[in-house]
Amino acid sequence: MTALLEVTRRFRGRAMIGVAVSRDAVRLVAVNRAGLLVWNRSLSRGRGDVTLAELVGKGLTERPASLRRPMHIACVVGPTEAQLRPLHGLPQLRTAAEQLAVVAESVDRFFVSEGARMRVSAPVRLRAGELWAAAVSRDVVAQVAEACRAHRMRLVGVAPVAAALGHLAAWPRAATMEGAPAPAHVQHVDDGTRLHVLYDAGGLPTRVWRERAPAGTPALEGDVRLPDRLGPTFADAYAATQLRARDPFVIGEHSDAVRRARLARVRTWLWAGLAAAGLIAAAWAPGAIATKRGDLARTRLASLARRQEELRLVQATLGTSSAALNTIASFEASRRSATLLLAELAMTLPDSTAITTLRVDSVGGTLTLLAPRAAAALEAVSALPLVARVQLAGAVTREVTGGVELERASLRFAFQRRRGGQAAVQRDSVSRLAVAAPRDTAASTIRILGASPKPGRVPAPPVLRGATQ
Repeated sequence: MTALLEVTRRFRGRAMIGVAVSRDAVRLVAVNRAGLLVWNRSLSRGRGDVTLAELVGKGLTERPASLRRPMHIACVVGPTEAQLRPLHGLPQLRTAAEQLAVVAESVDRFFVSEGARMRVSAPVRLRAGELWAAAVSRDVVAQVAEACRAHRMRLVGVAPVAAALGHLAAWPRAATMEGAPAPAHVQHVDDGTRLHVLYDAGGLPTRVWRERAPAGTPALEGDVRLPDRLGPTFADAYAATQLRARDPFVIGEHSDAVRRARLARVRTWLWAGLAAAGLIAAAWAPGAIATKRGDLARTRLASLARRQEELRLVQATLGTSSAALNTIASFEASRRSATLLLAELAMTLPDSTAITTLRVDSVGGTLTLLAPRAAAALEAVSALPLVARVQLAGAVTREVTGGVELERASLRFAFQRRRGGQAAVQRDSVSRLAVAAPRDTAASTIRILGASPKPGRVPAPPVLRGATQ
């Protein structure tokens, strides 16, 4: 393993407990997230009445308080109960699952089981093209997993010690300078057996063999790097702390079939949960959307309520104004303009005629005038369109004013009844458009805008005089 890979592992690492299981002892080592050694413990496995699960559980119970929280555990097994070797004679298969199935069905053909049931790892193809696999006693895996469950620990996996020591291998410096690193040779003594392993630059084994170890042989030899405070005896347990679940030759707590079944169950529950969530969302969403829209509508109505109140005030003011205008219009339609009456009288009466008194009400009126001929004045007043009938209110008398003999007469007249407001307004508008132009002394005629004289009749210029002329 290169230095860069080791640094990467340390920075992304986590607190781990490594367990090394051999025939005579169980060793435990704990490292923190930075990969520093924080605790180690060794327990003897000589007594036959204590199971491996109890022994591992005892060691976990004795861990310090700083390691009491749930942690990850990885386990390596000595050469007595675990093996790592190439698979010779394996037929060419396309998938790793098929290769694993063939190896699991023929364990005795590839590994020395000695009657023990073995768990086999997935085959790994090395750079040389060989297929390698690891096998660990099924009882060891089961008991280590039992101890982890009892202490609420997560078992990362179990691997042979020959597969884990590759994380501690150091390649010779001379070979590295030449550009083609030579295999790192690691020698590990366990259970009275010296295990030789050659590792390539990727930390994978290229050759494994065993020999009997004489008494007094060191526990670890070869191209190995260890922390300063860790003895060679705990090298296998420390190597277990470097294992990860996806590393080669690591055997999980459950077999591949169990993992696939568990994954299938998880997927089934996941799809069922998604379907239930979809049904709940489909049932809840319309109501929620309607509630949201209702809230928005209420907010909109609340904002429009103020405008509606303002509109009501404007409508009330407009109604009051309209009523006042209607009253004014009705009053104006119910009365006649005295100014227009005087204008029509002035334009209709003959020349040298003077009106002395004029009294007008809503029905009619009375006027007293002085004229050369009272009959001509009577005829002129009766020709007015506003007047329905005219009659003399008394006797006609003669008077001499300024040396001129005139006739004094009193006329009583009644207005035409209005048949409709539209006709009255139209007549009044026509009357309002009648404008008297200045008298043309030469022709003695009057031009009237908005009204035309009767055919065959040329009106005389009006003269308004006082009591005398």
